[in-house]
Amino acid sequence: MELSDRFVENHEICALCGGLCCKTYPGMYLSPERFERIYGKVASDNFLSLLERHGLTFKVCLGIPIPIPRFTERGCVFLDDAGCRLSFSERPCECLLFVPVEETVIEGEIHCYFPKEVSYVECFRKWKRFYSLRGIDCAELLTY
Repeated sequence: MELSDRFVENHEICALCGGLCCKTYPGMYLSPERFERIYGKVASDNFLSLLERHGLTFKVCLGIPIPIPRFTERGCVFLDDAGCRLSFSERPCECLLFVPVEETVIEGEIHCYFPKEVSYVECFRKWKRFYSLRGIDCAELLTY
């Protein structure tokens, strides 16, 4: 099953919540293929500049740098008073996989969850293969 088959959008709960998850941490782009559909073809000589241009950075997971939006004192760089500035189709996979739960709004604590079927380890392996196929050195990215 593809990650996109698990994407959830619930404007009502998310609007009431005010982006509590977005204020806590930015979501990761778990799918390299989807990342390229959004931001264009990645090459070893343009990856870091692509991240800079789009307000992105990395989160390192199992030694693999995974693209994420930059995080500021207000939370995700794409969060503003009206919500996420990214369209649904541009948002990180992790944001779209988060299943909204009403208790989050009621209690002011995150009760939303990720589907158990999502394998983070498999996502990280895909990024590792992705970097390898494009000649991108993960160790070099880690110094970014």
